[in-house]
Amino acid sequence: PGKYQVLVEASVQNAVGRDLGDGTRLSWPYVAVHYRRGLTERVEWSVGAALLSVKAGLKVRLNDPLNQGFALSVAREVGGAIFGEEEGRDGLLTASLPLLLGWRAGERGQWVLGPRVQYVRTFPSSTGTVRPFELFAAGASFGVAIPVSRDFGLMPEVSVLSPIGRDRFELFERLSPQVGGANGVLLQVGLGVLFAGFPAPP
Repeated sequence: PGKYQVLVEASVQNAVGRDLGDGTRLSWPYVAVHYRRGLTERVEWSVGAALLSVKAGLKVRLNDPLNQGFALSVAREVGGAIFGEEEGRDGLLTASLPLLLGWRAGERGQWVLGPRVQYVRTFPSSTGTVRPFELFAAGASFGVAIPVSRDFGLMPEVSVLSPIGRDRFELFERLSPQVGGANGVLLQVGLGVLFAGFPAPP
C-alpha cells in the first residue's frame, strides 16, 4: 500500500487480415506511459496515456498477497480516444478484462501470462459516412519482468488478440478491414521500461 511504479512502453502493433488498406498487414508504432499505485495489499489503481488515448485500471489480487511464488490477479481497464479534425471527430471506447498469472523467476523477476477478453466500440462523428460498430475479442499476452536494480527494470512482452464475430472496422474511411474468426488478428511486440517498485532481494 502506498508504493508506486511508472511504466514507459514502446511497441510495434500489427493487424493481419483481409482488406487492410493495400494489403493483408498493417503496422504502426505505439508509445504509452502508465502510473500504478497500491491501495491495499490486494488492490491497486492505475492511469495511463498513449498517443491519442487515455486509460484507467483497477487490479485486484485474488490469492494470498504473502505468496511470493505465484500471483493471481484480475485487472479491469477502460480507455478512450478521439480522432479527427475539428469539423468531425470520431470516438473510440475500449474495455479489457485480463486474468494475470505471475510466477516468480529467480529472486525478483516474474513470468506473466495474461489471457483476456476485450470490448471495442466506435462513435463516429455525425458528419462522417462510417457507421458505429461493437467488437469483442479474446487473446493473451506473455512477458517477463526483469529487475535491473531496485528502481529500474525491463519487461519484454508479446500479445495476440483475435476478434470474435464479424463486423467492419470503419473508424477510418481509409482502413476498413473485415475482421472476425481467423480473418483478423492483432499482434503486439513490445518492451516496457519500469521505474521503482522492485523490492530488495530476500
